[in-house]
Amino acid sequence: MNVYKKWLLKVLAAFLILGCLFAMPIAVFNYTADPLWLFQHKNEWNDVQQGFNERQQKVNKLKYGEEEYDALLLGSSRSTYINQHDFEDLKVFNFAVSSMYVEEYKGYIDYAKEINGKPFEYIFLGLDFFATNKYRELAEEKPEFYTEQADSYLYRIKSTASFDTLKKSISVYQSSKKNKPVFIDHRFYNRENVALPFPVDDELRQARIETNIYQFFQNNEPYEYDPKVIEMLNQLKAENPKTKLLSTRHPLHFPVWS
Repeated sequence: MNVYKKWLLKVLAAFLILGCLFAMPIAVFNYTADPLWLFQHKNEWNDVQQGFNERQQKVNKLKYGEEEYDALLLGSSRSTYINQHDFEDLKVFNFAVSSMYVEEYKGYIDYAKEINGKPFEYIFLGLDFFATNKYRELAEEKPEFYTEQADSYLYRIKSTASFDTLKKSISVYQSSKKNKPVFIDHRFYNRENVALPFPVDDELRQARIETNIYQFFQNNEPYEYDPKVIEMLNQLKAENPKTKLLSTRHPLHFPVWS
């Protein structure tokens, strides 16, 4: 081996060693805070979580949770606030995320059944009035985008050593140390997949309610019932013959701020 090749190997080895030394603290910190819900551990530095990417986070939690569930709950942001641990004699996984529509149900149900290893006894569907609008705006990414990511080779390792993950880990760490969110979002989570509203005083709560009502009546968005919605729900029923599908409808006026 000539001198040049030896020198090149030494340089490469040095870069690898330095890279590992630099990446290791980031990976340890990301693992501890776990903002992407890739692991199941709980500690004082990760008990206040931001739902910054609920679809990916809940897919990850289901994928790497290694638990079996009796029932699945799907729906929009209103359904995220349903505590999955409040169901008696049923182990439920709350798969609801912001702006989830019927088009996404099949992809997430099929994936959840595959991970669960058996059909669910019940599937609870949180249906919103807006979800029946023909002009609704669907999510940019289909369920397969998130499920394939979770299933991809070395996904957990790459995500744990990522600088992007580090930014969220810092926020989770700071929030957990203060025992309250330092980030601004619609809600925050604990490590049990329970969504919690941001605490506000009565004056601010009332102001938000009045603002939302005003904006609702000022909204000129057209509405037309989409008959495909019932077709998709019937298809889900046909594809899950051993499962009872139960729907819930949430009152639009109900405030979720506590």
